[in-house]
Amino acid sequence: MVSFPEIFSLNQSYLFMKIGSTEWVEQNLINLGSKAVAYLNVDCAVQGPGLFVGSTPQLDNLILEVTKKVFK
Repeated sequence: MVSFPEIFSLNQSYLFMKIGSTEWVEQNLINLGSKAVAYLNVDCAVQGPGLFVGSTPQLDNLILEVTKKVFK
């Protein structure tokens, strides 16, 4: 079984002197480009009673399949 390191980062760029997600990606672009499997930018992790997911069209089928398994 192959193991991949996971990086979970909370970025609050609206706070003074904090680095935002865009800046973090720009600073880590080479490392992400050569090693990342996925980069998820979660602007609002929890809001309201339902699930809303926005992504690039290439991830549509993956999102549908995962949500079917989660909400089964």
